[in-house]
Parts: sequence; structure tokens; C-alpha cells
Amino acid sequence: MQTIAITGATGFAGRALIERLAAAGHRLKCLIRPKKGRELRDTAGIEWITGNITRQEDLEALVAEADTVIHLAGLTRALGRDEFHATNVRSTAMLVSAAQRAGVQDFILVSSLAATRPGVSPYAWSKALGETAAQALAGDMKLITLRPPAVLGPGDSATRDVMQLLKRGWLPCPGGPHGSVFSWIDVDDLARFILTMAILPPEEQRVTVSPCSGRSASWADVAAAGEEATGRKVRCIGLPRALVRGSGFCASLLSQITRKPLILSIGKANELLQHEWQSDTLVDAPSPLHQTLSRCFLHLGGNGPK
Repeated sequence: MQTIAITGATGFAGRALIERLAAAGHRLKCLIRPKKGRELRDTAGIEWITGNITRQEDLEALVAEADTVIHLAGLTRALGRDEFHATNVRSTAMLVSAAQRAGVQDFILVSSLAATRPGVSPYAWSKALGETAAQALAGDMKLITLRPPAVLGPGDSATRDVMQLLKRGWLPCPGGPHGSVFSWIDVDDLARFILTMAILPPEEQRVTVSPCSGRSASWADVAAAGEEATGRKVRCIGLPRALVRGSGFCASLLSQITRKPLILSIGKANELLQHEWQSDTLVDAPSPLHQTLSRCFLHLGGNGPK
């Protein structure tokens, strides 16, 4: 069994991943930020290391004696490019360098499909630069770069409000019901795919892949899956592109005033309005969209789908 070092273990995808890795008998070293009131379960085979991905000494402690590193941590919202760069680029470079010096065999960088279009948003820009830094610094270490699309599943705070509306029969559609075509991946499918890459890595030294559960969904398809999951009519609310961009601009302005980054921003609005975001690799036994949505609705509680 391997010793696997993980960042972002307490995040949305990280929680799903460490359950599978621990169940498979691997020794896990998980870097977590110090947080008041945080209680972590004492799970056999998991070593919790309190630290920060921006601190060199914490990263060196994490990768010591590790066979594989899985880098999940990253910023999805920030006040500007500098904050995105500090975490998604500089910290990635520091971690890759530390892993290479420690003799780590395989490094799995969980990036984003957004990295394929760095000009769309500061987030996409930072993800692309993070990949470039990893490629430059990996040396003879095997580097596997994963570019997941939108990740869906129960417990995701970023999509909670939309899931609440969808459960009640309403779906906001940026650009209209057929305005965009996008790939998506169930969080459990993503965890399974990462697990496979960690246990059975490809032979190539440099691999980049974008896994997905569904390759070509529109907002209308999401509404149809919501209807199948709830048994009720879902009405699409078309949001004009100008309204989406205007809302993103206002949200970005509010974030600057309050100094607290919001989920919506001008960059996120640009991402939502792209005509297509499509992955290249369908995972084995992918979860159907309506089943993923059903799990999300059950996690929300209440009376459940009707």
C-alpha cells in the first residue's frame, strides 16, 4: 500500500476521495488549515497535518516519505489575480518542487477544465499558470494533470442555492436554456477516477486528461434531469447575457467594497456564458445526471423531491 499526501482533503471532492483511499488501506497524510472549532474524526490510516499550502515547511512535512501527492486544494473565488496567483500558482509550484525533492514518484494535479481558456477569467488564468509551473518543475517525477469540469454532488456549497431552486421546480439558465453546452462530473465519479490514477497510474511521464460523467449537457438537459429526479415540472428561467454580466460586475464591485469574495463575479459570469465547456474522457460507469441530482436533493433535507 502507498503513502499518499493530499491537499484539500476536507473540501468537497477531498472528502469523497479520502474515504475511498482509506478504505483501500492506503496511508494518508492530509494537510488542513487551522480552523477554530474544527473537529476531525480519528480515522485509522489518516494523519492530519495542520498547516498552510503557502508555507514551505508545511509542504515539506506533508510530502515527506510520500509515494504519491494529490493536489486538490485551490481558490475558486478571490478578490483579484494576486490572491488567485498566490494559491493556485505559487503554492502549486512550491508543492511540486517539495515533492520532487522528497523523491515522490507520482504527482496528481487536480486542475480545472477552465485552464483550457485562460483568458476567460482570473481563475482560469491562474489554473493555466499552475499547470505550466507544475510541468516546468516536476523533473523526473510523473505528473498527471486532471481537468475536471463542473463537479456536482451532495454537500457542495457553491451549487446549494441553485439546487434548492431546482428542487422547487425552477432553474436559472445563463444565456438561455440552450445557450451553453457543458460537461459535468459527479463528485463520486471524480473521486473514483483520482483513486484509479493514484493506484494504477499511466505509463507516460506527462498525462493531461479531463474526466467527466456527461460530455454535452445544456441547461434544458439539467431541467429535464431535475424533472426526472423530482417528478415535478421544472421551469427554465432564461437569463439574458447582459444581465448575467451586469450581475457579475455588481458582485465583483460588492466583493471589493466588503473585502469578501462572492461566488459570482465578472469572471464567473464569463465562464457561465461560454458556448461550450467539453471534457475529453468519459469515466467508467458514469453516474446519470438525474441520479446525481437526486442525491443532491436528499442532502438538502426538507420534504424531499415530490
